[in-house]
Amino acid sequence: MSRRSWILLAILLVVQVVALGSAYLPTPHPGGDNAGYVALAHSLLSGEGYTEVWDPAAPPHTKYPPVFPLLLAIAMGLGARGWASLKLVPLAAALLVVVGTFLWARRRVGDGAAAAVAMIVGLSPALLYHSHFLLSDVPFVAFTLLGLRVLDDLTGTAAPEPGPSSARRAAGPLAAALLVGLAYFTRSAGLPLLVAGLMALAMRRHWRAFLVLGAGVGGPALLWLLRARAAGPGQGAYGSEVLLLDPYRPDLGQAGPGDFVRRVVENAAGYGLEHLPRALFGSAGVVATSLTLGLLAVAAAGWVRALRRNAAAP
Repeated sequence: MSRRSWILLAILLVVQVVALGSAYLPTPHPGGDNAGYVALAHSLLSGEGYTEVWDPAAPPHTKYPPVFPLLLAIAMGLGARGWASLKLVPLAAALLVVVGTFLWARRRVGDGAAAAVAMIVGLSPALLYHSHFLLSDVPFVAFTLLGLRVLDDLTGTAAPEPGPSSARRAAGPLAAALLVGLAYFTRSAGLPLLVAGLMALAMRRHWRAFLVLGAGVGGPALLWLLRARAAGPGQGAYGSEVLLLDPYRPDLGQAGPGDFVRRVVENAAGYGLEHLPRALFGSAGVVATSLTLGLLAVAAAGWVRALRRNAAAP
């Protein structure tokens, strides 16, 4: 990166630190998942494996992927005690979100616009809110953005960064496998990133990177799936919950094709008209919703343009 890029990134990080400090919440999240993550971290740190230590039978845990509890366990091993010190993990991840956004955007739109995009993401109410709870959301976003940046180098048509091309070609597939793997094993929602990365590499006929990513992430993902299946019917993971009509009421049975169609429509409306406006602007009012829909339209136009450019590339 140029000197100007480093200066802009430094300014962004200073602004982000100030914003995170002003929005700090010392209390635990009321949802309860944070207690599960901390317990799993204690299990890893104590040498008991990735097990549900809150259950007297100590069965293997198969629901939450292990990266976030592992990060908490590392923090504990370095001396973190209590909620406040453990919150340094998601706070550090929030800084990585800003870095990943800036690095990914600047490759497409230049330093100035990338800094604006990174600031919008960094100061969004959703990121500031989730950065102060022991949840995997912010680390997942950080790994996803950094993974997208590396995949963009391997599959995109933008001008590559200056530097030793041989070293970049050698490190790129390994970095992609590492970051996509971290995203997937932080939250199972990273599966689309893995699939999209493999499809993009196949379309560009980058077979070496395809094999590295497929083996480096697909292999461990398969082992994780087999581990869940071997744990028995009482140890369901997210994959099985997706098929339920209501994951909080498994007694209602599995969803049918019509239920999935209705779920897609409801989620699209919910995210476009409520969740994303609140995440970006802290409101679901007319102005916030209009701005969100405008951003979605710009993003859709950009995706179409990128698809056309990639299709026309040799």
